[in-house]
Amino acid sequence: MTAYEIGYVGSLDNGLSVSVAAYRNEIEGSIDFYVARTYGPNNLPAPGPGLPAQVIPCFLFAPGTFPPCAAVGGGLAGLVPSDFSYRNIGETTDQGVEFSLQQRLGSAWSWFFNASWQDEPEFEGVNPIEQNTPPEWRGNLGLSWDGGMFFWSTNVNYQDEAYWADVLNVRAPTDSFVQVNAGLGVRLLDERLTLQILGANILDEDVQQHIFGDIIGRKVTGQLGFRF
Repeated sequence: MTAYEIGYVGSLDNGLSVSVAAYRNEIEGSIDFYVARTYGPNNLPAPGPGLPAQVIPCFLFAPGTFPPCAAVGGGLAGLVPSDFSYRNIGETTDQGVEFSLQQRLGSAWSWFFNASWQDEPEFEGVNPIEQNTPPEWRGNLGLSWDGGMFFWSTNVNYQDEAYWADVLNVRAPTDSFVQVNAGLGVRLLDERLTLQILGANILDEDVQQHIFGDIIGRKVTGQLGFRF
């Protein structure tokens, strides 16, 4: 890998910290796990407990061309992997920009903001639809207050859609999402005991970070901490 990065970090008189960076990575010969062969007319699967014999003829026909197999898409030729393998692919290039702000206001308030943009990767010697593509945009915004005895914080996270091609022959994007989190706490017994309530995805948006990943909904957690 050959990596290039240029950045700036600065702090202003009002306590505002600024950071910006641009990068470019060039990778040669990375290892790729790919579908080497699929079932079809010249490579029929054997029937078994999970594959009834009546489905085998479906592998003789292309998808959507054999009405008797309409329940599985009208034909399965070229769809179901039979063999996987590893290979070295050509040069992969990814590049992007990152930016962040952070500031503490007085003794109680603080906030932060960060965002990143990543260009669509370039792949040499391989079909791009066979490779994962990360989100183009990500961003986070947070605000917190700590008054000593009581404290709270909240943050908003955004992630653009991502494209996944690393599970069998399933290739599809995950939707972009906005996730809002919040927390509230109190310190007792001379700050030796801390009670907190933390809410993740409090607006209960459907968050899926991988095409085969779980749908993450609202989550509320209670925490008790004791300092000896």
